[in-house]
Amino acid sequence: MTDPVASLAGLRQPDGLSCGATTVVAWRLLVDPAYRDRVGAPGSLDDVVLATHRRLVARRDEHGRAQVPWPRALGTPPWSLARAVGGRVVRPGWDRLAGPLAAGSPVAVYVGSRLLPLHVVLAVALRDGRVVAHDPARGRAVTFDRADLERHRLPFTGRPRAWWLVVPGA
Repeated sequence: MTDPVASLAGLRQPDGLSCGATTVVAWRLLVDPAYRDRVGAPGSLDDVVLATHRRLVARRDEHGRAQVPWPRALGTPPWSLARAVGGRVVRPGWDRLAGPLAAGSPVAVYVGSRLLPLHVVLAVALRDGRVVAHDPARGRAVTFDRADLERHRLPFTGRPRAWWLVVPGA
């Protein structure tokens, strides 16, 4: 597999609510070569991200199953993102994050303030004890370590706390 950090460089969310959809597209780009061949380069995927966002927040998912309602102002529901990538939602914790990364699998991380989840990033690698995450708001990689996670000091402006993880496996 190519370097996951480099392969996502330039992939940015096209609006203020599509970080979850951008994370789904990034996840699929990393794990599904056929998807990557079909949709193209990360820098030109605004239409793909927006279409993914519409499916993720619709009343029915892409397989026609009903979805639990979620305030649209909060972006993508975690269970909808989990369904889209064949994953499951778990509480944040270093071992639940580092384990899949060490095995080569991405992990979606819902981050926010003390009161609300406000953003989704995609953890893509574990390097020298630090998580490398693709931040769709910036279109680039950001790193953090175990202490940052546990002390709610994540490097996402105004979003220092992890709320949920979406890990591989249903």
